[in-house]
Amino acid sequence: MKDRVFKVIDGFHYDTATAVKICTLKNGVPQKNPRYEETTLYRTPGGRFFLAGCGNPLSRWKPSTRIGIKGYGLIALSEEEAQRFAEENGTEDIVALYFKPRVWRAYEHPKVSCTVISLDERRNAKKR
Repeated sequence: MKDRVFKVIDGFHYDTATAVKICTLKNGVPQKNPRYEETTLYRTPGGRFFLAGCGNPLSRWKPSTRIGIKGYGLIALSEEEAQRFAEENGTEDIVALYFKPRVWRAYEHPKVSCTVISLDERRNAKKR
């Protein structure tokens, strides 16, 4: 990736030179593959998160001009989006270091299903 990617978004400065690198996604395809990308999650000194990366024409960082060169870019993220990226691409230690534990309500958790039962149904189930 380029040594430095810098962008101002909504008045906030995002700069890979001053931010802390948290984790990196290399999508596992060769660099000559059109889908190749390298994406890194960063945290600014002010606590904001962003992705910066480079990639070929079929990646999220596709070049805006000539074919055959890598594209570079920067995307600001919410804390929730950054945490999701870190959970998918970083280690448990990284997630614990930079993010608060998620508190799930049972009906929101992607791996939990719940059924609402009445008190009468609950009492009847205990009697059985």
